[in-house]
Amino acid sequence: MRMTSSDPHGELIARLVADAAPVRRLWSPAARLVAWAVLLGGMLIAIAASAGWPFGAVTRAPWLAWELACALAAAVLWAGLALGAAVPGREASRRARLGAAVLAALPIAFWLGGPASEAELPLRVFIERGIPCAVLTLALALLPSLALLWAVGRGAPLAPRRAGAWAGAAGFLTGYLLMRIFCPLNDPAHLLIWHVGPVALGIGACAALGSWWLARWRRWRPTRSV
Repeated sequence: MRMTSSDPHGELIARLVADAAPVRRLWSPAARLVAWAVLLGGMLIAIAASAGWPFGAVTRAPWLAWELACALAAAVLWAGLALGAAVPGREASRRARLGAAVLAALPIAFWLGGPASEAELPLRVFIERGIPCAVLTLALALLPSLALLWAVGRGAPLAPRRAGAWAGAAGFLTGYLLMRIFCPLNDPAHLLIWHVGPVALGIGACAALGSWWLARWRRWRPTRSV
């Protein structure tokens, strides 16, 4: 005889209790955020050392230092929201989500609508200069994004797609930040397509990954016959 339940939440809780086993207590979201920030700092130092400490590039535009500061602050804030989303019952406030979105958009406001830094380029040259920036942005964002997704996956996010998107926003803003240091171009079209474009694609990919991988803890197993 197969028993059915009209209370899916009760059945989920019963299954979780039945499968419960002693586990090591997770670090708090704040502790995991500090660990992610330390990993990020180590990655930045290693990349900067291998590239010859290119931070003098921030002087090439008067607003670049502020742009990078906003991108870094947004990345840390998005990471905090993603890690908080892994704790059931800890819902980010609307004010925090709005503040993170505004802070993430601020770097674009520094250069969007500004004058082109070069004369109009042929399409072939525009693409040839842009593809390396897009590829490097994706490569630089890979480690912080995957590390943050893993940390979120250690918890139990009730909105896995949203948590994945927030983790992706934090990781890919890191890639954006690094590429703004390495890339000498300030042309709005170049930055919008080859720097911001990969960030948007990465966030979408992390949201899709989150909807599948971050939700694995709540998947149903076949109902047992009793």
